[in-house]
Amino acid sequence: YVDLDNPAFDEVLSLWKAYWLDSTNLSEVEVDEMEKSVRALSFIPEDEIALLLSEAGFGKVAKFFQTNMFGGWICKAE
Repeated sequence: YVDLDNPAFDEVLSLWKAYWLDSTNLSEVEVDEMEKSVRALSFIPEDEIALLLSEAGFGKVAKFFQTNMFGGWICKAE
């Protein structure tokens, strides 16, 4: 999840890329290919995720996982 209109997106992606380059044996070419795949994902802002869950009939929405641009939410059908 991310707000693609937020200028911080490129900064977050740079941090993501640095993590993969520093923490793995992947080459810069391999990480660049991963970046292309990530940029092709359909990101939406966090507040929109909560709204969509609410509109779908879920309540008690809580984020239980977050790492860089990816997160997980738990909720309960009402």
